[in-house]
Amino acid sequence: MKLNIVAVLLTLGLVAASSAGQARSTIDEIHMRATVQDVVLLTHFSGKVIPVDFDPRFVLTVRIQSVGSAATNFTVGAVVAFAIHSPSLLFGEEAKKGKTYDFSVQREIRHGKTRYFGLKVDSTLTVEQSLANQQGHAHAVVKIRGCLDRGFEMLVLRSSCDYDHLGQCVWLEDAETEYAFTKFNRLHPKHKVPVIELSFQFDRARNSRAWKKVNASLENNIRSEIVLLGQFETGSGFGHMGAYPNELLLVDVLDNKSNPTP
Repeated sequence: MKLNIVAVLLTLGLVAASSAGQARSTIDEIHMRATVQDVVLLTHFSGKVIPVDFDPRFVLTVRIQSVGSAATNFTVGAVVAFAIHSPSLLFGEEAKKGKTYDFSVQREIRHGKTRYFGLKVDSTLTVEQSLANQQGHAHAVVKIRGCLDRGFEMLVLRSSCDYDHLGQCVWLEDAETEYAFTKFNRLHPKHKVPVIELSFQFDRARNSRAWKKVNASLENNIRSEIVLLGQFETGSGFGHMGAYPNELLLVDVLDNKSNPTP
């Protein structure tokens, strides 16, 4: 199995740390759920703002309800002001005060300095929607809401936690598996193994936190309602014994709700 091989690679020290050059500049994506407090012209706003657009003209003030990956300025309960170009471009409509949205923003850390850019409103897919357009979502990082289901040699995201209507499912995989194989291929180009190219920057610490959240959500249950961020893959040969046609490479856990089952 891939995970066994990964363990061997890690033991042999074949998965090296990022180079010093990469460490000086990193880009990751932060996902958060936040409630709109206000939208005003930038010229009418006094206070600290976080620019997320090259030509900001408005200030969007939100209160953070949850955050997928904790970061400075983005903690639950914090009120944050983003300098944006316009609410119509961001929301596609008039921003509604008091309404809660799912946002994502890019964060770049270069030489110890942090900047944010690319704020956008995320849409959450259901398992059915992801499977209805498999090729359209292939290799993309998507947000999927479903039921996390764990069993004997099985960890999948189902369309429902209803015991009588579990529906379709997607295998859930550890992104470190593919990351380790990518590093192996670079070190041993003559002995390359099949690998899925990651569409996001892998962060081992973030990956560890995400899997701790997964395990915590299933601590007292075999099924749990959850919202996952991950890279969607389609084809064949995924999961245990290659029995699953689709998989999600876990990036983060954005929200979860315990759902006891028989």
